[in-house]
Amino acid sequence: MQNYKIVDKPIANVYKFNSFTSEIVTQALFWEKIEIIENKDSWNFVSLRDGYSGWVHDFYLTVNDILDNNKIFDKNDYKWYWVVDHFAHIYNDNFKISFGSKVPCLMLENNLNMIHPNGLLIKISKDSLIDSSKYFGINKILQYISNLEGTPYLWGGKSSFGYDCSGLVQIIAFMSNYNLPRDCCMQIKSKQLSPVKSSNIAMGDLVYFSLSGSVDHVGIFLNEIDFIHSSGCVKINSTSKESDIYDSRLCDNIHDYYRFK
Repeated sequence: MQNYKIVDKPIANVYKFNSFTSEIVTQALFWEKIEIIENKDSWNFVSLRDGYSGWVHDFYLTVNDILDNNKIFDKNDYKWYWVVDHFAHIYNDNFKISFGSKVPCLMLENNLNMIHPNGLLIKISKDSLIDSSKYFGINKILQYISNLEGTPYLWGGKSSFGYDCSGLVQIIAFMSNYNLPRDCCMQIKSKQLSPVKSSNIAMGDLVYFSLSGSVDHVGIFLNEIDFIHSSGCVKINSTSKESDIYDSRLCDNIHDYYRFK
């Protein structure tokens, strides 16, 4: 039996317990490979690439290994891409692929085609993707982040269907080759971050807040004063009191600033 499965839905909710009424603790995205630790009825206790664990129902998963074993596609023919649109533009209105998903595609007759885990090919727009084999720093990924403004807040969310604050920052980090932990309290302890002075803020730096006595919120700077975050929805606020988008509640509770190493 394989010790992993592939997410074959746009997202897979990861639950605290093996029940659809349980709390959603995080999500896995389309084509994500997740390690299976335990099976119970139609539920799988899984470990994600960031070390987070929880329960995922079989509904979201497939055991298909068409790429790993070269059963259909030659590895030299397809490449992996990051989705950088709010949802990828594909020629199937009933299937939406979220920003931050990493998908395999191949070129056929001058058209880019996404490989579905079931082996089907779905025509997809090149403008929705960037080549994941190339290194893109935080600043490059942030050029696409305006696509996410207005996305609703969702506890445990990590997709264009809904983000929580740390899920949004973690996806941006993943796309820039940083394996940042899932939650704010874990992120500030990451060896991939180092403190930075408020007088030296730059695009791509992180700001953490303590709104309830502990570090519980995060945003990422788009310039020296404006940051994007998920609170109610994905939106932009400012640390400058002169700005129309200044948020005193947030800025009065800044914990610290950090920079990716």
